[in-house]
Amino acid sequence: MKKFLSVVATIALIGGPVLAGVTLLIGVINIFTPRSGGLGFMLIVPALYLLFAGLLIGGVLRLLVSIDNRLERLEARN
Repeated sequence: MKKFLSVVATIALIGGPVLAGVTLLIGVINIFTPRSGGLGFMLIVPALYLLFAGLLIGGVLRLLVSIDNRLERLEARN
């Protein structure tokens, strides 16, 4: 389970910013596209949300795995 959480944390830490970057790039391209109907500005907020959510989820999962590792080392000493 710990290995699975570590993999999910890595995917979230890498995938969140990558998806945010792609969404932001599409939004910026649509801002400068004629007749985009404001779609570019509407994509900026979800891009920032993806960035924040991906980093937050990945960080929390990484923290949980780190706490579990430390608790195992403490139990091994005693």
